[in-house]
Amino acid sequence: LGELGYRIGITGKLHAGPEEVFPFEELDILKNGTIDKEMFRNFAEREPNQPFALIIASSNPHRPWNRGNSEKFDPNTLILPPNLIDTHNFRKWYVRYLAEMEDLDRQVGQSLKALESTGEADNTMVIFTSEHGASFSGKWTNWNVGVQTAFVVRWPGVIAEGGRTDALIQYADVVPTLVEAAGGIVDDSSFDGTSFLPVLKGETDEHRQYAYFMHNHVPEGPPYPSRSVTDGEYLYIRNLKSDNLFIEKHVFGSTREDDFLPFWFNKATTDVHAQELIFRWMQRPDEELYQMERDIYNFENVAKNPRLSVIKQRLSNELDAWMESQNDPGEALDSWVVYKNNGGYVNE
Repeated sequence: LGELGYRIGITGKLHAGPEEVFPFEELDILKNGTIDKEMFRNFAEREPNQPFALIIASSNPHRPWNRGNSEKFDPNTLILPPNLIDTHNFRKWYVRYLAEMEDLDRQVGQSLKALESTGEADNTMVIFTSEHGASFSGKWTNWNVGVQTAFVVRWPGVIAEGGRTDALIQYADVVPTLVEAAGGIVDDSSFDGTSFLPVLKGETDEHRQYAYFMHNHVPEGPPYPSRSVTDGEYLYIRNLKSDNLFIEKHVFGSTREDDFLPFWFNKATTDVHAQELIFRWMQRPDEELYQMERDIYNFENVAKNPRLSVIKQRLSNELDAWMESQNDPGEALDSWVVYKNNGGYVNE
């Protein structure tokens, strides 16, 4: 977008580098969790004839979940998702998570009001999207709760209000979409993704045939690499070192006395459902296959169902082709040796 004459700013969390690859103008618009409307306007209106792009990167929600007002939520009346272990301690944590979700919603509202104050709200595409799953449910996994993200777009006069689509898109598709929307020429050979602008305009409900995911675990814990692919109907996951135990330092290595994981393990000593949830998290099979619409939490692994062998093989072949196209060596990429050779520090 900079090459198309846009002024590019970012405020909040900056989790990208090196700087020469991501030459954002870093701003302090998101101060202490609140949007500074005046600073927003100063950036947006600095050059009246120059278009702008601004990334407002909130860190909500994120552990330790200490923003927002958790007292607005009653931990005793919550209905928890079925992939979480229900303990009194965790319910206290979960209301803190919900409070940060609500605080994120407040930030979105502030951002939209700041945009309206510039007079450009009807001339601006606004995208709300999310990152990965929460650390207590899907983060560090390729399950649906770990990789599916929110994606909502507002563009007055171009996108119809209240519309939904089942089109399959990935983050790799966002940049070419923005380039095309801004009037640039999209050369597919220059991007890993492709523009889904026709989907936004309501011209089609189809985009990708497949979407792909990868997870390498080092340095978060011992190697636990996963690769996966979905066609929107089925999700196929390949765990490349399934003999390892999944151990993650931010959860398993926590020393906070009020953390929820010890209570989860304690309940698993006597509760069968809690045991199942712990076991499926820590040790996964070589292959997993899930029917997305009927099993959004990926509880029923149908990889060994002979009636679905053709589907599994098709997705497995597609995953092989994608890994080859990305020069992905598989499990060798997720190792202490690779991490150390790239500047990381490990115990000898």
